[in-house]
Amino acid sequence: MKRVRHGRIEYLDAAGRSRGRERFSLLVDADGLRTLQVTCEIDATELVRHVVQTADPRFRPREVYVRVAKGGRFTAAGWLCFELEGVDIATQSGSDGPQRRRVVPPQPVLAYGSHPLIVDGWIAAGFELAGPAVQPVREAYVSSYEFDGSGTVDLLPIAFDLEYLGREWLEVRAGRFECDHFRYRLDGSAIEHPPYETWVTTDGEFTLVQARTGAPTHYLYELVEFDGAAR
Repeated sequence: MKRVRHGRIEYLDAAGRSRGRERFSLLVDADGLRTLQVTCEIDATELVRHVVQTADPRFRPREVYVRVAKGGRFTAAGWLCFELEGVDIATQSGSDGPQRRRVVPPQPVLAYGSHPLIVDGWIAAGFELAGPAVQPVREAYVSSYEFDGSGTVDLLPIAFDLEYLGREWLEVRAGRFECDHFRYRLDGSAIEHPPYETWVTTDGEFTLVQARTGAPTHYLYELVEFDGAAR
């Protein structure tokens, strides 16, 4: 039996003003495959990102499509198909024509960050709560090293540590959720990113309920609708 969920995450600046948003739909098939359809918008730079991402029951990537436009102009698009033997990649940018290649990483890819906030929640699926409070995240990749996810759609390696900060109830505009709280330790990683924390649901779906960045941005990301019912 399939399940469908819908929601919206609001992007807020340090003063609590909206700076963008992402709308998502999640389809979970009877076999446990999850497919997200996400549209992300950042108002100031007119960035629009469309993502379709499918993950297996362990939240490992299977297929991803990303298309990015910024300032009203197409910048990059890419499709990636993940298999144990390698990753097939087809990309196109504003200046280059279509390109295809196959990449064989040293180990199978465990996580792929296509830059929607809702996808960031899935990173926690690989964290062993019974293990150490700080655990390495390896065999992880992102589509772009840019903070806003613009510039490229590619298979770019990233390594960092994830720190567990405990379990708590969180009240947001979409409702009240029990969450696991994580801190990303990104110092020394390939991506330049301010301090970053996430809160994800404890129901096994790893839905991102809230995220925060530290200095210099001090952004807040909040789940404001879930299943279409804003509260």
